[in-house]
Amino acid sequence: MATKSFLKLFSESIVDYQKHFPLVFKIILFSYIIPLIFFNFLGSLFSGAISFLIFGFNETIIVSFLNLIVTIVIIKMLFLKKKKKNLSYIETIKSASEHFIEGIILFIIYMWALFGLFLFFVIPGIVFHIYWIFSFYALIIDDVGVTKALNHSNNVVRNRWWKVFFYYLIIEGITTIFSIILLIPYLLVNYVFNVNSLIIKSLFFYLGLGFSGFVFIPFTLIFMQKFYLDLKKYTKNIN
Repeated sequence: MATKSFLKLFSESIVDYQKHFPLVFKIILFSYIIPLIFFNFLGSLFSGAISFLIFGFNETIIVSFLNLIVTIVIIKMLFLKKKKKNLSYIETIKSASEHFIEGIILFIIYMWALFGLFLFFVIPGIVFHIYWIFSFYALIIDDVGVTKALNHSNNVVRNRWWKVFFYYLIIEGITTIFSIILLIPYLLVNYVFNVNSLIIKSLFFYLGLGFSGFVFIPFTLIFMQKFYLDLKKYTKNIN
């Protein structure tokens, strides 16, 4: 029996997103949007070098960390929802926190390995990125350690590399295009019309960021988790 088509996974992901939206909304709001606004606010209280040190210099680290937390929490939420329908935000965070340390370790290994590969060899970097793309899903769903999570992802992708690559490319392409479209009002206000009001610019920025966060981040995670579970059914040697 063949694995599911992209359209089948996409349509099922839409249904799951709608079903889990109330909890997804809370996760994104309290674990991503509000912390990001808070750090931006801290940066706005100061000027020059101090502001840069508080947020500008650490912006990539902060955003990456928040993305990591949201990734772990949503993957765990989707897993728990199969067993318990009435799941609260606090229960989800508490359960997901069991994977935070291993998730951070996996993230560091993953990023440093890919950084080294992309720095010297672009093609191998892309290849291994796809082989390890399901490692966070394996870490949480299969409840394994960092090494086994990488192995599980590798085993699932093996002999299906091009399929995983194209599915990932399509879903990322769709979300990226819509994310850019949502930022157009902010870009127009900021660079074309030269609006000086910080409140108006912030409003347009956070509207785009919020919609992207509430829709595209969780939807991509839902799609990729369904994809992983579908591939896993037809993969041997995964305990």
